[in-house]
Amino acid sequence: MKRLPIALVLLLAACSADLTLPPKADLTVPPSPQNLEVTSGDYITYHLEWDISDPTVIDSCFVYVLVSQTTVARIDTVAVTGVRLSGDYTTDPPVPLPGIVFGVSAVSNGIESYIVYGQAE
Repeated sequence: MKRLPIALVLLLAACSADLTLPPKADLTVPPSPQNLEVTSGDYITYHLEWDISDPTVIDSCFVYVLVSQTTVARIDTVAVTGVRLSGDYTTDPPVPLPGIVFGVSAVSNGIESYIVYGQAE
């Protein structure tokens, strides 16, 4: 039978005495935004409005624009100020309707919801 040196035994005892696990992280996906509306009067400036179901569980919303059939680019982060959020976004060059697609998602504790897409008609 092998014997451990006394210093190693004391070190192991000291380490195990203070072993505490970190608190569980909240991994709940926030509810996705709803009712995304995209409007434009001039093909350059687009107004977006959307709803969130519970502003107390959402930290912010990300706004995206679809730049190709497979790629989205995040263009803004919107602070949550209520259940109805909005923003104005400009394109250059102008994009004729219904060519441009926007998306929004909700973020809570660093976790992002599904992106909801919409375009002006």
